[in-house]
Amino acid sequence: MKRRLGFVLALLAVVGLLVTPLTLPVYAAEQGKPVETIYLTIRTNEEAAISDVAKGGANGGLDVFLYPISGKEFKNLPKDILDKLRLIRSVGGEVAIQINPVHDDDNPYTVTVGDKVYFNPFAIKEVRFALNYLINRQYIVSNIFGGSAQPMYGCVRPSTGAGIYFEPVYKALGFTPTGDLAKAQQMVEEAMKKAAEELKKEGHKLELKTGEDGKKWWYFDGEPVTVKFVIRVEDERKDIGLYVADLIEKYLHFKVEKLLWNAQKAIPAVYYKDPKNFEWQLYTAGWIITSNVKWPDWQTAAFYSTIWGKQPAAVGWSYTPETTVKDLVDYFGGPEKLIDALGLKYYNTPEKLKELYDMNIDPIVEMINYGETTFNNKTYVLEEGNVDQYWDLQKISMAQGIMDGLVVFIAEQWEYFAVNKERVTRIAADVSAGLYSWWMWRGLETVDGVAYVAEFSQGGSIYTNAMNPIGGGGDIYGNMVMRAISDPATYVNPATGDVMPGRCTFKVERGPFTIPKNAIVYNSTLKKWVPQHAGEKAKVRVTYTCKFGKWHDGTPMTMEDIKAAIAFSYEWSYKDGDNDPYYDEAMGASTRTLEQTLGFVFVNPTTYIVYSNITHPVADDQIAGNNAWWATVPWYLRHAMEELVANPQKYGVTNNYTFTQAEGPRWLDLLVKDHVEDLKKVIEKLIEEKDVPWYLQGEITPDEAVKAYKSLLDFINKHGHAYDSNGPFYLDKYDPDKMLMVFKRFSGNPIPPDYWKKTLLIARLVPKGAEVPARVMAGKPLTVKVMLTLKEEFPDWGEKPADRGYVTVSIVDANGNEVYSGEAKLTTAGTFELNVPGDETKGWSTGKYTAIIRGGLSKEVTSFTIKKTFVVIKPTTTSPQQTTTSTPQQTSSPTATGTSPTETTTKGGICGPAILVGLAVLPLLLRRRDN
Repeated sequence: MKRRLGFVLALLAVVGLLVTPLTLPVYAAEQGKPVETIYLTIRTNEEAAISDVAKGGANGGLDVFLYPISGKEFKNLPKDILDKLRLIRSVGGEVAIQINPVHDDDNPYTVTVGDKVYFNPFAIKEVRFALNYLINRQYIVSNIFGGSAQPMYGCVRPSTGAGIYFEPVYKALGFTPTGDLAKAQQMVEEAMKKAAEELKKEGHKLELKTGEDGKKWWYFDGEPVTVKFVIRVEDERKDIGLYVADLIEKYLHFKVEKLLWNAQKAIPAVYYKDPKNFEWQLYTAGWIITSNVKWPDWQTAAFYSTIWGKQPAAVGWSYTPETTVKDLVDYFGGPEKLIDALGLKYYNTPEKLKELYDMNIDPIVEMINYGETTFNNKTYVLEEGNVDQYWDLQKISMAQGIMDGLVVFIAEQWEYFAVNKERVTRIAADVSAGLYSWWMWRGLETVDGVAYVAEFSQGGSIYTNAMNPIGGGGDIYGNMVMRAISDPATYVNPATGDVMPGRCTFKVERGPFTIPKNAIVYNSTLKKWVPQHAGEKAKVRVTYTCKFGKWHDGTPMTMEDIKAAIAFSYEWSYKDGDNDPYYDEAMGASTRTLEQTLGFVFVNPTTYIVYSNITHPVADDQIAGNNAWWATVPWYLRHAMEELVANPQKYGVTNNYTFTQAEGPRWLDLLVKDHVEDLKKVIEKLIEEKDVPWYLQGEITPDEAVKAYKSLLDFINKHGHAYDSNGPFYLDKYDPDKMLMVFKRFSGNPIPPDYWKKTLLIARLVPKGAEVPARVMAGKPLTVKVMLTLKEEFPDWGEKPADRGYVTVSIVDANGNEVYSGEAKLTTAGTFELNVPGDETKGWSTGKYTAIIRGGLSKEVTSFTIKKTFVVIKPTTTSPQQTTTSTPQQTSSPTATGTSPTETTTKGGICGPAILVGLAVLPLLLRRRDN
């Protein structure tokens, strides 16, 4: 299940198949073969990499450059280069400013490091919030990204179908692409004056005065207030950081220490060291959404809350969210104004809203992700099927998160992966993330069954974070390696965002159910499986039937591997005593999820049932994804790893290890030679002792355990690493000196190489334009016309005028109030029309209106959004002729991304699933852009 602790479970996902047949004039590709061998290396220069892709892998170049490049970079390529490339788009990239709000426990403004006391302006919520107005996002989009991006204000990308639901929040906060310098300056000045008054009482002096350079600067106890700004150097974030640093110095009067760091230096300092070290205050963060997310359930929780772990780093001091619902009410001038500003439909009275007044973002997002929260000794529930309540909570949490200001989002990037057009005959891409997904490896075919792939790395490494499936792989490159060699229980459909079967099929039933006596969970204190919740009620029951196959060492995968993964999660999430060696603080953040998992019934060798309270208000397939348990390493490797981390000295190991990065111990990496040598010492001792882990006693015999350990040792000795997994490819060779990985097709995988091209369709509606009259006479009919193309991307490439689809049009007035909505019907191939009767328009007041057009292949999918404005006028004696304007492209989103349900006027009209993911398992969907 996804929100569980699961760094280990980070390798799960789920999806529903889109198998609607299409007949398209496909571009006939050369006859290709599923890849049998993959050579993965790096390139340190983007231009050289693109030239290598044009050359092709068989000619000493590349077949795929697994790194998206801004669209502007392709504009000036020579025609002979461009003609040899197939460009796969990606809109999964996000750029933001991560903020360190650290302060002393006894002072909300200062940070003490050793004997030195510093003033941290970003410990002040208003200063953090003010950055939203300080930054001119349009300048960044136009001048740094060259137009290949769009402004982004919150953690949900604007190009997704869900993005439009948060626009009332941004509008209410007064956000614009160009910002508001005067407002930012006023907010900071007022906050600093208040801080100065309070610090004065404690003997400190905070003042704005002219420095020796003749410029005004803030001073604290006689020294300039200096902001430590970690600026990544590998991409556009360098220019963004320098630009924002200049704004801070010029307009906020803080000096900025510009720390120009690469990933290898920045990531450990920002995310894996105690924020109280005060090594940084601002950081140019970048994330990649690696899967097509239909519902944004997890996003405000992951970026702004602390329900899944500490903020802003995984260790040390943690921020406590500040903004309550009452704070929002006060900011907007009363409950009625907040209700109106955010367009709340469930919490639409002061009385209803008052129930939430004392809540910060944490209980709000708990309701979204768990269906309920207990706050002040009272339980609050997200009602099953209640669309209005769901979106109200989403908008409230977004407003709270933005005002708390842990992360200030800047832009969504529009980028392209380069693929050799002649050698690559098939490739599967997520409609949102492009090639950064599971599907790139599973749908890849070339003319000769060999693929030459490169990642981009200025730091000279093929991956950044440690390669272990429990607390590693947080960087996009390491994660892509893991996705090549590991299979998940479930997938996210690359076209629709639905949850679909991977190695496990599922059946979801909604309860309540009485939990039977044979439904067990693992108790880490008792060190055994117990029927802890027997007789209690569970909201859902999900049955999984799995195809196991073999591990890469040749040992059959069994249900014991899943049981070991479950027990491991409980064991390492709960601290049993002060000196429990089998405890990881980062994993301990997932106990909320484990508490909602009420029992497992292991039915037979391939089937298990989960009784759970982890549910979703509407989407059954999302429930399946959130409750699936799986293993991506065998039980005997997992046990060897946990013994190495928990008891290294017992096995003659002098080094200390950890699953998750922390100061001091080594971050366990299954590919690093000396880590592997220490792991071998553990395995050899386990063989000598015929050790069976306590959570599998009675399931595995000592002789079976010895056989498994020996098979693992043979695998390690043959391949030079310990990453034994279950995916379609195994890592045959890793040469860190040459920066080369060689993957080979694994014959023990139960899913045939050609399975996905026979069963998976990736297609989308692409808007060609929309026609809406520039002026509409009240009382006269209004026609909205949408021109669409149906584009297939896998298993073949092709397009034609759309002859199917689901398109809706919502008309909203200048205040954002919906005055009409309806479905645009197919009239001729490629054209959809909505006719609004004159009886509807006659009640419309004069003024500006917006037609919001959304559509996808089915009602459950929104793959594009177009917005067109028009003006309503009143009749005159001589009616002017309506003038129609046409737009050739979208005005609000760059491409079809298929990521959100479509809202209708029916209360239950939410369609499609959500990805309810815990921070511990964010590697599934969210990856830092580490190079």
